[in-house]
Amino acid sequence: MSAAASLSKSNLVLFAAALLLAVPTGLTVWDEREVFTEVTDLARLFPGFTQANVRAIGIAVPLRDEKGGLTRDEKGELRREITQFVRTDVDWVIADGPLGGAPVRDEVVYERVLRHLEAIPLDEDALVLADGTPEQLLRYGLSAEEAVEIRCVDGAQRLIAELLVGKDASAGRVGKDVVRGFFVRARDSADVVLYEQDYWVIDPDPRQWIDRHPVRLPIDEVVRVHVKAPKGEVAFERATRDTPDWTKAIGPDGVGPPRNNEVRALIQQLLAFEIQDYVTRLPADGSLDQILAERGLATPKIFAEARLADGRVFRIDVGSKVPGKNEYWVRCSAVEFLLSAGDWVATRFDRDPEPYFDPPRR
Repeated sequence: MSAAASLSKSNLVLFAAALLLAVPTGLTVWDEREVFTEVTDLARLFPGFTQANVRAIGIAVPLRDEKGGLTRDEKGELRREITQFVRTDVDWVIADGPLGGAPVRDEVVYERVLRHLEAIPLDEDALVLADGTPEQLLRYGLSAEEAVEIRCVDGAQRLIAELLVGKDASAGRVGKDVVRGFFVRARDSADVVLYEQDYWVIDPDPRQWIDRHPVRLPIDEVVRVHVKAPKGEVAFERATRDTPDWTKAIGPDGVGPPRNNEVRALIQQLLAFEIQDYVTRLPADGSLDQILAERGLATPKIFAEARLADGRVFRIDVGSKVPGKNEYWVRCSAVEFLLSAGDWVATRFDRDPEPYFDPPRR
């Protein structure tokens, strides 16, 4: 990734973090309803809310002590664990903190947040309590301090939804007659709503959101794949994405043509690349060379690379072993982080080249 692209992405992340943090708590959505799509046939807590408008999300979860009580800092202010996300042209990323810029799959954000905000009903069956008092809201876990908070902001920095999530309605009970769901309310309303849902975990830990398979590799678009490892080096090419057969660009002598299924399996290994950990964001200054050299990534003994028909290149470099672990240091072109991955990342790519080819023709 170029330095200019890196800077652009970093600026986007910083902008989004500032955008979301700058939204005042008391701001309501009702004077901004033109950003919504009209939905008249269903009564919803956030009428017309649509995921397409959301460009940043913030989740704030109150921190509790061992006894379940709220914790406060030295100034007496409530301590919360806050995670923020911003939408990019591809998917979502963590907006700030040590993992700022780490990718998050669009479907994960939808499944854990956006689909719920689109679906929460507001009708007679769902309304548990109208205009609750502060004491009543506290009993449902929906006071401003007790509740989990979810904010959604659009591209114009407008707060378009602010949801408070309270207690589990089942309160630990089991049985076929127990209602599974959560008590919720909009920030600007004291109405308590039961959102029936069997399971909904709002985890503020960014490591529970990050994409551990960041290589987005459309297999049918690959026109060249190249792997180098101690056991050998191979490269395969085809003229266009529609060319059915692969040819050898680099490989051992005395072999037949490449096996198409083996080449495709190799590309699938790149697609299946799984990260163990996002260790640290790679710097853009002169310290990068030293970081890579110390971890065997300056001149990696193992790398795997795929080029697409449109010229894009995806590459994984495998460095030395992580001390004390069955893991290797890894760099991936898809993310701007020093990574670690399980030892499979070496064994899958370090293999004898000959099985990629048919026997020589007589």
